[in-house]
Amino acid sequence: MVKAPHISEWTMVGTLLVHRYSVAGTSTIVHAVYEPSAVIWKHSSITHTDEHGWLGQLGSRPLPEDIDAIPVRVNGTWNQTRFDTIDAWRAGLSFASYEAILAVYPEAAGGKRRDNGEIETTWRG
Repeated sequence: MVKAPHISEWTMVGTLLVHRYSVAGTSTIVHAVYEPSAVIWKHSSITHTDEHGWLGQLGSRPLPEDIDAIPVRVNGTWNQTRFDTIDAWRAGLSFASYEAILAVYPEAAGGKRRDNGEIETTWRG
């Protein structure tokens, strides 16, 4: 295994920030997408940089009010419509993340796509 060097790169794509970073001691490179987050706890996954301030991972946005208003249960049973709607909304966020990543790092196209919109690749040296 060829270990990746230390990598931590931030690139702006429209209003989004693509973060490419290495996982210490491994050959793993992760590509993730963040957006400015004035309210720190708006997203469930946040980070901070001196240059960009507080950032929330795109795939960790809170549910929009209209989706969150869909009842969890209907007549005592799980409401599949709610779950399907949430899944579709999250898939859209992941797609937007993948598109932003590939705009900057087209070589990541063959990487492992994670549900949260990240793409994982392997350092080849």
